[in-house]
Amino acid sequence: MAALNEIQDVYTEMDTMVAVVLTDVKFMTNTATITDQTEQQDVYEGYSNFVQSLLELMDAFSSSASQLKHINQETKTRVPAEIRILQSAVDAYFYNIIGLFPANSSYNAQANNQKAQVDTHCFQAVWAFDRGNSNGSQATYQARGGSSLHGRWMKRDTSGK
Repeated sequence: MAALNEIQDVYTEMDTMVAVVLTDVKFMTNTATITDQTEQQDVYEGYSNFVQSLLELMDAFSSSASQLKHINQETKTRVPAEIRILQSAVDAYFYNIIGLFPANSSYNAQANNQKAQVDTHCFQAVWAFDRGNSNGSQATYQARGGSSLHGRWMKRDTSGK
């Protein structure tokens, strides 16, 4: 029963993160591009800590997926759904963060790179919950199409060749 209460705390925490991220997005919307180098550095340092926390959270979900799936039937689908909701909010966050930096600045490039890292870690966390729910090499849901990132990932050779 303790594990069930703890997973509820995780859901509540993730919902809080989504609310905070969306509040930040609302604050950033229609904000002018930051041209001052010092201000760019401050913004970069400010959100980099958040990014590092997200990467660690997604890694924790990936590494503990098999244990979390055994808490109850709901965790098999709810945790990945919560990750996807958080990722959607973070996508909006990054869209606005990237827009704060001039297109030709190194901070813009770094923000794009960090967005890609977060996306990858989120995808890996979701996929960790799908592993073991089918024949072991295919996800339980169908890929959207061969040309999407998801479709190419699902068609990859997992035999290690």
